[in-house]
Amino acid sequence: MTTIQTAITPVTEVPATADQLKKKPLTVLKKRWIGNDIVLNMGFRESLVRGAIVLFLPWPLLAVNHNLLVYAAPVMSYLLVTALLHFCFIKYAWQHWVLKLKTPEVCDFAKEMDIPVDSI
Repeated sequence: MTTIQTAITPVTEVPATADQLKKKPLTVLKKRWIGNDIVLNMGFRESLVRGAIVLFLPWPLLAVNHNLLVYAAPVMSYLLVTALLHFCFIKYAWQHWVLKLKTPEVCDFAKEMDIPVDSI
């Protein structure tokens, strides 16, 4: 019977500097979050108006004819989702594909951490 001997090499610890610790999370943040994050294109007021429309739209339709609620349900669900997410795809598509506007970069976290905006 043969025995297998493996050599275990000692691990040397390399001390990290504050600059390295600062830069590493930001590169991960830049690659994962900023690239995948959507830019919110609606404010709180517009979301509040959309939520109010969702709450009060069915009542006049029910007073006229209860069958009209079937036609209003997709509109109400779209308004509810956009009110909760603060993002409207129709508004985004109109601004970026029809008007050809570019989305400004939002870098509030960079100002708080004293990071130059050009590096982000």
